[in-house]
Amino acid sequence: HDIPVSIHTGYWRDYRTASPDCYMAMVDSHPDNRFDLFHLGYPYVKQSLLLAKSRPNVCIDLCWVYIISQELARDAIRQIVDFVPMNKVMGFGADYFHIDNVYGHRKMMDRTMALALADKVADGTLTMAQAKRWAKAMLWDNPVRFYGIKE
Repeated sequence: HDIPVSIHTGYWRDYRTASPDCYMAMVDSHPDNRFDLFHLGYPYVKQSLLLAKSRPNVCIDLCWVYIISQELARDAIRQIVDFVPMNKVMGFGADYFHIDNVYGHRKMMDRTMALALADKVADGTLTMAQAKRWAKAMLWDNPVRFYGIKE
């Protein structure tokens, strides 16, 4: 049906029942739908990365990850660049009720993502142009495509 489905994984209520692994059967049984795994599955980050890499209909979403831990988010972005296709990552999002929270969270994201991508440039994994493409993909291209937003 090509329906985008957002799923709260990991850090949400009882995180033990929200591991990304719990959704593998659903993802596999609905290959025509697109699944957006919120919160990067924290604390199950590696499982989220594996699911995004191995399933064509799964994207990972760093919404709330910067609030959970900026250091975890920085490390996760570095791992994502090494492991997950660029078109399967959404770098920012939240389901806040108040705009002030979105602004603060976005400021945290700006710094964390910049540091993580700078790390990948410094170690030679990415050029500056590639790091900019990653940022644009995560913050604009992928969400627009995944959710079918008309520009």
